[in-house]
Amino acid sequence: MNVLKSPLIIIAGLAFIIIPIFLFFMSPNLETKLQEAGTRYRSGESAKTVAEREENFNIALKNYLEVEKENDLRYSNGKLYYNIANSFFNLDEFAYAVYYYYKAIALRPLDEKVERNLAVALNKLGLKEEPNDSLKVITFFSPLTRKLQTFSLSWILFVVLASLYIWKEKPIYKQLAGTFLMVSALALSWIIFSALFSPKEGVLIQGVELKMDAGDQFAAVREEPLSAGLKVKILDFDKEREYYKIETSQDEIGFVPKNTLRVI
Repeated sequence: MNVLKSPLIIIAGLAFIIIPIFLFFMSPNLETKLQEAGTRYRSGESAKTVAEREENFNIALKNYLEVEKENDLRYSNGKLYYNIANSFFNLDEFAYAVYYYYKAIALRPLDEKVERNLAVALNKLGLKEEPNDSLKVITFFSPLTRKLQTFSLSWILFVVLASLYIWKEKPIYKQLAGTFLMVSALALSWIIFSALFSPKEGVLIQGVELKMDAGDQFAAVREEPLSAGLKVKILDFDKEREYYKIETSQDEIGFVPKNTLRVI
């Protein structure tokens, strides 16, 4: 059977279009919460007193966090993470601000405004941003959203061209459909490979001692505790004792409690 003439191809293609639209309309309160959060945030910026400022930023943050909790933002443009980070920053919660700036950068790697705000937040904690030597083209295509966009676009083009070939039976449509099928397959392989083999990173949301093993009774790896806001590589997780095994940028390896770290 010619794969291009299979009805499953057209059904799968339509699913990629219909499912996102369905999910969008499943969240009727999303826009309301975002509007209220934005209004409160602007009110916080223009507040005349500290109490008024804190009240507005706290309400804005509450709404942003509710939206985050109710939606899978791994496939977003990162703007909500950026707004959450700014809200934490204005409440002097710099470690949480750093954490959310890093999450925003993962989805907005070329956004200089996010980079600048991250640098300021890190400076508040006495830290510096780790240099990123990645090539721009690699950085541009690194977020999961761009990988999904590449896969989705190439798949949709494949479905369209396959349909044209079914109706017109012109060889050019078959050749182009095959090309985009190959691109979509490569993009899907890229997504799976990244999910399985990309190193996990996290941010310490409070200062903590780096222990030699998973437990508070063990000796510290270093004299000084690790600083809040520090980005680390996650090597493993001890489920029984709830400790992360981490590695710092200084090649120090040790363990920290689960509640001191947030996974990016």
